[in-house]
Amino acid sequence: MDGEFLKRVREKRGETQEAFAKLVNAKHNRKYDKSRVSRWETGAEPIPTEVSNVLLLENMSYDKKDSATIISVGNRKGGSGKSTISSALGFTLSKVRRNDGSTCRVALIDADSQSNLSLACKVDRTRIAEIDAAEKSFYHVLMGKTKPEDTAIPTQVPGMDIIPSSVSLAFAERELILRESYENIPANFSLRVALNDDFKRRYDFIIIDCGPSLGVTTLNPLCVSSFVLYAVQTESYAVTGIDHLTEIIDIIRKGAHPGLKVLGLVPTMFDKRNKQDHLSLQEMAEKATTIRRDAGTVGVPVFSPIPRSTNFANAAAANEILMNVDVAAPGVITFVEIAAALGVRTPLGE
Repeated sequence: MDGEFLKRVREKRGETQEAFAKLVNAKHNRKYDKSRVSRWETGAEPIPTEVSNVLLLENMSYDKKDSATIISVGNRKGGSGKSTISSALGFTLSKVRRNDGSTCRVALIDADSQSNLSLACKVDRTRIAEIDAAEKSFYHVLMGKTKPEDTAIPTQVPGMDIIPSSVSLAFAERELILRESYENIPANFSLRVALNDDFKRRYDFIIIDCGPSLGVTTLNPLCVSSFVLYAVQTESYAVTGIDHLTEIIDIIRKGAHPGLKVLGLVPTMFDKRNKQDHLSLQEMAEKATTIRRDAGTVGVPVFSPIPRSTNFANAAAANEILMNVDVAAPGVITFVEIAAALGVRTPLGE
């Protein structure tokens, strides 16, 4: 965020620099004055991250659609930040204002048997076991044993729900393949059937955190999604996973889901001091120019890299969504960029 943007936001609100300073002070318990705001706007002094993050998140809007936009977050390599991206993107989208003045409703789906997204949303191991025993986990939705609306539970973020995962999901792939053999039910379309229209109308966005594989339990989310978002750690081995996922998406488009689009690539755990991270980022950008966004368009965006930070690890250890507890969290600009790619009007597009 630059000073010109801050000035546009302030003037759009009809506030003087002095009034804007008072507003910022009230939000952040600071003692900024008119001269400080002036220095931010002229570029003489950098805008504090906590101030720019709040301004970005408070100035987004969206025209509600009849049905949710579904986004799968994937990569065949584990540890690339898929769960962190899913929760942070969900948090960001839950702050978007709809044209009726309300905020967007978001559903997270944990489609990974490791349950990292569920844990980040404060669904602890004991509760996950209880949910599994009650047949209300993602596995049970995928297998058609329960409806998604009966399994979605509120998170710590207002307007954002989650369908938790459990260890039972590890058995789903074998069961789906067997069911296809014996009952002639396509293994890859189980989730498409399960996510009924009533459920999709409840939400503006549905975000699916896929497991680190390209098996049936990952193909199911891809076959029901509007978009797929690549989570790619800025290291060599993770970047090679882009090709495998792209091949699978091209195959899906040829038959199961022609309308699937690639939203873009999100570089994660980027360390600007590390030469290899810069080389991986460059390789990622080159690959992005060859990826088909859809059947007729070649080239997808690479969003701003999310910096490596111990804050993310600390939040994960505390079962928290970092952006929900730290107003100065790194990476907010990345998720606002992704929101803009989903059709949200953001300050970045002004």
